[in-house]
Amino acid sequence: IAMTLKNLFADHIRILQKQTEEILQELKLDAIVLGAGAPVLYFEDDQDVPYRSNHHFRHWCPLEGPEHLLIIRAGQKPLVRVFKPQDFWYEVKPLQNEFWMEALTVEVYDDVAAIWENLPKNAAYHGPDLGKAREHGLATEVEGLLPRLNWNRVSKTPYEQQCLVDATRIAAQGHLAAERAFRQGGSELDIHFAYLQATRSREIDLPYENIIALNE
Repeated sequence: IAMTLKNLFADHIRILQKQTEEILQELKLDAIVLGAGAPVLYFEDDQDVPYRSNHHFRHWCPLEGPEHLLIIRAGQKPLVRVFKPQDFWYEVKPLQNEFWMEALTVEVYDDVAAIWENLPKNAAYHGPDLGKAREHGLATEVEGLLPRLNWNRVSKTPYEQQCLVDATRIAAQGHLAAERAFRQGGSELDIHFAYLQATRSREIDLPYENIIALNE
């Protein structure tokens, strides 16, 4: 399965690269920078709001976590700058020959500021860190960029189709477990927990929150 995903992902990147080089040419840009985004704390708290990275970054790179940047230039392998902090309190999982790594150039940083240095000139940014992007000379309001990026997500590559198949297989196990919990007289919360356990998921990992309703 890993080898299949590796091959499909390589083709996926080739397709996205071709599409994006057309965008660069149309908008007269040298590069596009996609930001995963930064974590956000609850107000006057030390806990993070549940984090989900920018979907356009995830379109290119399935890497979890905040602060990463992806740089796309014509005629060059896409570059992903990965943030892996040196952290005393939390274990940081190292990159270990992930299936997607050969299709991208990967650089690892332990300092967020360094990720934003030496970015391409005449580059457009898409992501939530608009202020930081402007500080580093990236254009943040390029007319026509977002519609083109969105359009390229309409058609799914074979890699994305396989991801949908894999996700549906996992979800089906959850629905079967939810049905069993329902027929055994479980509460709405019991059904919810049965789904999470069967899919080996946390609530924040679900694509959408579960909606479970009993009675008429």
